[in-house]
Amino acid sequence: MKKIILNTIMFMLCTSVYGQRTCGSELNLTQIQQTDPARYQRIMDLENQIQEYLRKSPKQRSDPQTIIYIPVVVHIVYNTIAQNISDEQVYSQIQVLNEDYLRLNADRTQTPSAFASVAGDANIQFVLAKTSAKS
Repeated sequence: MKKIILNTIMFMLCTSVYGQRTCGSELNLTQIQQTDPARYQRIMDLENQIQEYLRKSPKQRSDPQTIIYIPVVVHIVYNTIAQNISDEQVYSQIQVLNEDYLRLNADRTQTPSAFASVAGDANIQFVLAKTSAKS
């Protein structure tokens, strides 16, 4: 019984301490600002560029007909030839991913009713990245 009470008290203390913590990225940014002002300035410049882009192009971002193409690089890591996968398997998985994101997948009719009203085509398509040379 003592063990349960002690565990409960420790759990409550840990969760309350954790709940008081601020965001780690804010702490990191503050540390960068103090220790590496040049890096902090680059981060702020990038943030300003992103905000400017968001202000200038709301129509482009919200156009439901705009398809966003995401280049994908696939690294296949294996120890033996038997563990390697074929190019066809890679192409097949890219196709499955695209079907899911375009909501063309066979099980789309099984979308839970809670999500049915918001389920749709994400207008995102994954494509294998083009490379100039094979390694």
